[in-house]
Amino acid sequence: MLRQHRDVLRCLEKSDCSIDAMTEPAPFNFEDARMVPIPPQFHSLETDRPFGTCLRCSHPLLSGETPYMIERVFKRDEPIIEYAICLCCAGSANSELSSESLQAIRNWFQEHFDADARLERLSESNETDDAMPLFCECVITGQAASECDERQIMALCRGDQMMLGISSPIMLSGAAIEKLVKLLSEQTKGWLSDFVGDNFGMSPEFCDNPDLLPLLI
Repeated sequence: MLRQHRDVLRCLEKSDCSIDAMTEPAPFNFEDARMVPIPPQFHSLETDRPFGTCLRCSHPLLSGETPYMIERVFKRDEPIIEYAICLCCAGSANSELSSESLQAIRNWFQEHFDADARLERLSESNETDDAMPLFCECVITGQAASECDERQIMALCRGDQMMLGISSPIMLSGAAIEKLVKLLSEQTKGWLSDFVGDNFGMSPEFCDNPDLLPLLI
């Protein structure tokens, strides 16, 4: 348990739990991490299977060599946006966010992230070999997924395996997302709107709903 507390402190200090967690793949040690098969909740709606390629560079992801992240944005039980992106492309995309936004979000996560609750969920997952406790409720508000009109889930993966840890998998409720969006600069909001429009063909009206913007990239 002491080691887990040290891991939490390291996570918060390095902002591994924040929006810019993907900018530096090095902190995620996939070799020593506990890995499980990617559960259906993180499968592609289109194929009903794990995502096969990176959204940006189209690099194959299921060979087991390239670490990547999956993000899915839900309106109630319907996935509105979903994608997988390798950590190199995620870092490149993330570098386009304003430094003002990134710092504000680092500070916000450090203030509101409940490390004790997360450790409890990790313990439950270890005892049952079930990843669900790690993304069945918001890591900020504690709100259950079943109670959320909007929510986002994210996981770190390699091959067909998902990492279980402090930073993965996680869920953010619409209430938490709404608070996060208020911290973003106009530059960052514009970039996120362009990201949604360019990659998913969403209309500007869709981007006006802050709860549905993908914030975990």
